[in-house]
Amino acid sequence: MDLTQQEYEQKLNKAGGLIKANQQLTDEVCADLPDATLRWLHRLYMLEMDKRAEAWNKDAERGGQKLWDALEAPVKPILQFSDLADMPVYEWLEEGFLPASGISIIYGKRGSGKSLFSFYLCAKYATEGHKTLYVATEGMRSVYPRGKACVAVNGLDWDLVNENFRFYNFESLPTPRLDDVDSASRMIEIASALKPNLVVFDIFGDTFSGDENSKEGMDAPLEAASKICHALDCSVVLVHHAGKESTRGARGHSRLEDKAEVVIRVHADPNEANKGFVYVSCEKMREAEPFERKTFKIEQNDASAAFKPMDGVKLPKVLTGAQKGVYEYVAKEPYKTFTDVVSNVNFSRGAIGKALQALIASGEIYKTENKRYVIVDKDTAAG
Repeated sequence: MDLTQQEYEQKLNKAGGLIKANQQLTDEVCADLPDATLRWLHRLYMLEMDKRAEAWNKDAERGGQKLWDALEAPVKPILQFSDLADMPVYEWLEEGFLPASGISIIYGKRGSGKSLFSFYLCAKYATEGHKTLYVATEGMRSVYPRGKACVAVNGLDWDLVNENFRFYNFESLPTPRLDDVDSASRMIEIASALKPNLVVFDIFGDTFSGDENSKEGMDAPLEAASKICHALDCSVVLVHHAGKESTRGARGHSRLEDKAEVVIRVHADPNEANKGFVYVSCEKMREAEPFERKTFKIEQNDASAAFKPMDGVKLPKVLTGAQKGVYEYVAKEPYKTFTDVVSNVNFSRGAIGKALQALIASGEIYKTENKRYVIVDKDTAAG
């Protein structure tokens, strides 16, 4: 029913009394109040206690709800399942790879190619119409040639890359400090005009000065990154160094990986024969199955270097010490028996047996009917 002005004021005053007493609004008080008023009252309830009275006195004189008309819906302190029915579903910037909103980590050892990979992603997404803001804390001198190389190597549209792939201007702006609230807020203010889909901090460690190995030192920059995520409704990628043991995760406190939606490791192929090939592996995926390892090649051109996808290219596997010893002996001395191999390869009988099984299974060595071993080649296949 429609309330008279007197009934409206009575309900409003009763609601204000409950809020100032830190009590939740009852259904009886809320009944028949306009939605705009309810939005204001719930927002008022969410303020800290010492700020409520001041806000009430200031806002009630002007009708109160006028300050909160832009809010989409009333804020409830405690939610039911039914309240979640209309919430947005989880969205992706790239399906099963990067979320549309959330923090992701890309890490690797120095020289592994983590910055080149992040750069490639931004250029690729730019051609798909996504706007990216790249915060290159290690310097801008290599950015332009790197962009030209990435476009040339991957056959991308330069006009789209130039339009949608943007950079934080260190010539006129100070380095964003993610452990400083004012600095992070200033960056949000600057970036909001672009409305980016993706913000990349490369290198993450250059954006804060706290102890990255402590929870307290990592909390502040992660809170700022999360604030940027929510304020700009975008994906935030933190490019970071690997720890001393790269297979055990990114450098610093575990809080970093705990907070991330996705953790991606960039690592070079250890086989000398595959020099220049780099793998991108998923080490954490919160809302989907981890993606399969992706293969890239670092290609050079006159301008710089760039990542190029090489999925579908089968590279030689890295052999263990025993496999390498067995392979080299059989290549030199074909059609030898197992006893011959054991006598001439400096590994245990068990290790040699496993090495032969693995090499046969992978198609590197063939075992003849009379139990002799030979390297698989065209002649073997034909025979």
